[in-house]
Amino acid sequence: MSKLKIERFAGREANVNAYIIHNATHAVVVDSLRNRAEAAELAEAVRASGRTLQAILVTHGHPDHYIGSRTLKEAFPSARILVASEAIKTDTINFSTWMESVGWLDQQPQMKPKSAATPDGFDYARQIEVLEGGRLALQGGGDLEVRSDYPATESGHMATIFVPDQKTLLTSDLTYHGVHAWAGQGVLREHIANWVRVLGDLKAKYADPDVVVLPGHGAPSDPTLFDRMRVYLDDFISAVDGERTDADALARMKRLYPGFEQEGFLLAHSVAFHGPDARGAEERAVA
Repeated sequence: MSKLKIERFAGREANVNAYIIHNATHAVVVDSLRNRAEAAELAEAVRASGRTLQAILVTHGHPDHYIGSRTLKEAFPSARILVASEAIKTDTINFSTWMESVGWLDQQPQMKPKSAATPDGFDYARQIEVLEGGRLALQGGGDLEVRSDYPATESGHMATIFVPDQKTLLTSDLTYHGVHAWAGQGVLREHIANWVRVLGDLKAKYADPDVVVLPGHGAPSDPTLFDRMRVYLDDFISAVDGERTDADALARMKRLYPGFEQEGFLLAHSVAFHGPDARGAEERAVA
């Protein structure tokens, strides 16, 4: 009989997911949403279940996956905030420092890096722990297999979680489902090429059609999502390379993927980073 169950908590901002993995007595939350208010709702869902939150496991250093961590920690002071590698911890600190410098954390001041200037900020270095051994055992029973040896893809460093007794893979942002993928600032062409290769590796490893694939953004799926994600990335590159303007590239992606969420942010920023308008500006500057 399976000891673990998994519940999706679908965030509204950025269509990002958090997942509650639990047994009868304890829970681990995977990712903590993009804002304090939604993280408080997530904390209440755990509290209402009567379970103890053992850990918050952050998959990578993008803010929509960790901004709610302090809120969860305040609700469950004994919970550990975990990442799968030192590199993911460094990514998280660096991204937060950059966001503070450009004002992107003004709406979530509790997650500004703690410093002399922001004494009430978040002490990332002390609060975030690195998981050892690639395995997280829940108190009360059940194991999570955590992998983080991926090359740079959608993020510089990424972790996935496999739950053997549920035959379920939490892919983090290696897959999106019905949501436009982030390929904006920091995601270079070689990272997209890595991403496509990793998706092929995951397809080979998790070929069993009974495997459940839980994406970082969007609804649960199955292993066919790996191929659909590869096609999406190929279509994105074709659009930004084949159209004359960013507006045309955006229009092509919208035609190819009607109904996908996050056209105005994730897709728009991705096209702006890779698209023809940016290339044209670079060429004019060189000339």
